[in-house]
Amino acid sequence: TRVEKLVRKASGDAAERAKLAASLINVLKGDATPDAKAFICAQLSVIGDDTAVAAIAPLLKDAKLSLAARFALQRIDSPTAAQALCDALKDARGDVRIGIVNSIAELWIHSREATSILQPLLDDPDPALRAATLHALGQISSRDTVNLLRKCQVGDDAALMQALRDALFQGAIRHIYVGPEKGCPTGPIL
Repeated sequence: TRVEKLVRKASGDAAERAKLAASLINVLKGDATPDAKAFICAQLSVIGDDTAVAAIAPLLKDAKLSLAARFALQRIDSPTAAQALCDALKDARGDVRIGIVNSIAELWIHSREATSILQPLLDDPDPALRAATLHALGQISSRDTVNLLRKCQVGDDAALMQALRDALFQGAIRHIYVGPEKGCPTGPIL
């Protein structure tokens, strides 16, 4: 589309990128259709920065737009974008909340802060959220998350027990292939 061509062209020019991003943000704040807002999020994921986060963040709570908003924030990849995800996590429910958990893990590999944000979700009554949190913690695989996973109790819920095993295995694989975080446990993780 014409907008995509403009985005590609502007991506190499900081002034053009900022000008186009501002225009897209204004459209995003308006009464555009959900499809148009999703498209704009995709474009802002390429040229957006912290100035786009405030316009994207409210879309995290919209079930139709949450995925597009999460991907945009993940690609913006800044502390401001991460904070927007954490703020939305407090009020989100169901699949939207699970998606936000996954995005937090994507942004904060090896992060102690992510571990402290996600840890309380291990006690949530929703088993799907608990399983997603276990997966996210396995993906983060910092020293803190590995220690937390080692101590985690999931009862006799077979699905949660499998999610815990998968998370520990994921952490072990990341440790082997990506390398240990400074201070990450050495030796057997499982």
